[in-house]
Amino acid sequence: MEFGFRGQGTRGSVDAIVVGCGVIGLSVAVSLQEAGFDVRVLTSAPPSETTSTVAAALWYPYKSYPEDRVLPWGKRTYEVFAELSHVTVSGVYLREGAELWREPAEDPWWIEAVPKVRRCRKDELPPGYEDGHVFAAPVVGMPVYMDYLLERFGAAGGSVERHIVSSLEEAAEEGRVVVNCSGLGARDLVGDLSMVPIRGQIVRVRNPGLERFLLDEGNPEGVTYIVPRTEDCILGGTAEEGEWNTEPDPDIAAAILRRCVA
Repeated sequence: MEFGFRGQGTRGSVDAIVVGCGVIGLSVAVSLQEAGFDVRVLTSAPPSETTSTVAAALWYPYKSYPEDRVLPWGKRTYEVFAELSHVTVSGVYLREGAELWREPAEDPWWIEAVPKVRRCRKDELPPGYEDGHVFAAPVVGMPVYMDYLLERFGAAGGSVERHIVSSLEEAAEEGRVVVNCSGLGARDLVGDLSMVPIRGQIVRVRNPGLERFLLDEGNPEGVTYIVPRTEDCILGGTAEEGEWNTEPDPDIAAAILRRCVA
């Protein structure tokens, strides 16, 4: 499905309006449309301009709360992406990798969501690390995956319209049900001041042949991760809560490279 914009004159009543065209919005739209509902997505920007498209992206419950609710969500998400890893055009594949720790660590709280997690052997730990966990997780090439979702949605009969929604009441005039997938936009759309950005800067480089991801959340110089995809690697990163600036910082990029090379 090519991403097209429909004019206001072509609007009509539908079963559901999804506000937002990031990965959550498209996932919801696909699920509803394929379940037999007539769905329209309203979005201020195409998927290629959303935060979702530039995500690493690796299955991992990071800064997700409350944990008791995130655990079953994460488990189901893992299962769905594991199934999608067998769909070549989805851009999803399973990678084995390790999370490293400088001190002895307890089992991760999300361990029940992953089929197999084991402790790192001593020969798998780089100098300076005392512990770690090895597991397989879905890695998603987000530009490919977003196109895949868009194609599925269109093939099922769904439509996407570029339209800035001023209120959920406005959207409700278009459909019987409104699903708010506006993400950070909910701060203005519904006055949800609890919605704040977490700025994540990454560096994208050519993949020199790496196949395993590495996570080093406890790095004293900053959260560090290496996520190899098919043609490139995503190196990270930052997690600056409350930071709105989206301009890349060359000094931060240089620091990310140093940590990941090390």
